[in-house]
This record gives sequence, structure tokens and C-alpha cells, in this order.
Amino acid sequence: MWHDAGVPPRRPAPAVEPLGYLAAGLGVLTLLLGLSYLLTPLALPPALLGTFLGLLCRGMEEARTLGNLALALCALGVGAGLLLVFSGAYG
Repeated sequence: MWHDAGVPPRRPAPAVEPLGYLAAGLGVLTLLLGLSYLLTPLALPPALLGTFLGLLCRGMEEARTLGNLALALCALGVGAGLLLVFSGAYG
């Protein structure tokens, strides 16, 4: 009779999709904060974290699409915020 006394049990691979969803959510938050004039400076911390997680997710096949989405949303949010602040549209 065969048994695996010395072999550790296999563990399933951890799910990486939640990281992608978190990165995309931070991208949406960055976009929303960047589009508001008064809250534009508050868009930078979630943009940095979303960019970091987006780059991390781009290296994982399961979450690559969400990582790309997060990077695009973070860039769009910061760009829109900078455009609003420096365009002089609000006086």
C-alpha cells in the first residue's frame, strides 16, 4: 500500500483577481477625485497605489486586463486633475 508520508500536500494557487479589482477600484477613485476641482490633491495617493498594483497585476496573466484598466484610469484621473487645476477654468 502506497502513502505520501513525507510529501507535503499541494496547495492551490492564490487568487490574484482581487488585486486586479482593487487596482481598478483605485483607478476609478482617482478618476472621480481628479475630476473634482477641490479634491484633486486627494487623487494622488490612490493614483500611486493604483499604479503600483496595476503594474503588479500586469505581470500576472489572470489579472492583466484589470491591471491595464487600472493604469489607464489612474493616468486619466491624474491628467484630468492637472488639466483642471492648471487650465485656470475655475478662476
